[in-house]
Amino acid sequence: MKFLASIYLAWIITAAGCATITTGTSQVVQVDTEPTGAICRFSRLDEEIGVVNPTPGMFHVDKSIYPLAAACNKDGFYPAGGLLNSNYQPMTMGNVLFGGIVGVIVDSASGAQSIYDASIKVTLKKIEPVNLNQVIDDIKRNGTIKP
Repeated sequence: MKFLASIYLAWIITAAGCATITTGTSQVVQVDTEPTGAICRFSRLDEEIGVVNPTPGMFHVDKSIYPLAAACNKDGFYPAGGLLNSNYQPMTMGNVLFGGIVGVIVDSASGAQSIYDASIKVTLKKIEPVNLNQVIDDIKRNGTIKP
């Protein structure tokens, strides 16, 4: 009986953290921008955790339950950004069958219970030059600036 209990305990310890074992605690995210050649900085909880320079590119990130904020810049374009959402990792459910509460704790502590979207695409809008003569003419004619 002690032998079986020892085998079971060893099995639980090795199976603990199903998502941690099968999917890992980090992942690679693909970053694309339109147009290409931008610099994108990624932060989580106001801490910068990655940079892709230039786009397109990839970066390696530790998994977490918190989303990643993207801030992208390129000369001649308005800054733009987006969010990489953190989603529930289905492999964590393997703990119900194999790892039990120990596996849930391990996956939660390591971030493996989460997975980010695999990619993000950010579109930057071109800054159009202003024709000052046209603005002055609009003000003289209409008293306002034409949108």
